[in-house]
Amino acid sequence: FCRDAASRDAHGKRGFDYVQQQYASAPRYLGTLIQAIDALGSVGLDHHLDRYPDDFSGGQQQRIAIARAIVGSRRLVLADEPTGNLDADSARTVADLILELHRAEPSVLVLVTHSAELAERLPQRRRMAGRRLEPL
Repeated sequence: FCRDAASRDAHGKRGFDYVQQQYASAPRYLGTLIQAIDALGSVGLDHHLDRYPDDFSGGQQQRIAIARAIVGSRRLVLADEPTGNLDADSARTVADLILELHRAEPSVLVLVTHSAELAERLPQRRRMAGRRLEPL
């Protein structure tokens, strides 16, 4: 959590924030905690608040990453192979969530994937040819 509102606002304007080691200022950010719980609910994980990170499957960890983007209301979301290591059902769930987030929030989504199925769902597509991006 940022130490004060000025620090938070300065970082927020850049579209990023950080979590500091000293958590004594956490009560000031109860609103952020409530947003985080709501975001976890939107990805179906609000009933797992008592679990540790290592307790989550790969698909659940990807959904947590999406929840973090929801809370941050980021203008830019970078997704590097978000479905690459997931089973088919988890991959569809994660892809649905990412695309829903992109439709709901005014943001730029840069998604890198080898999945033709996922790429087909994106409104704009490019492919890497050598070191160049080319339209499909």
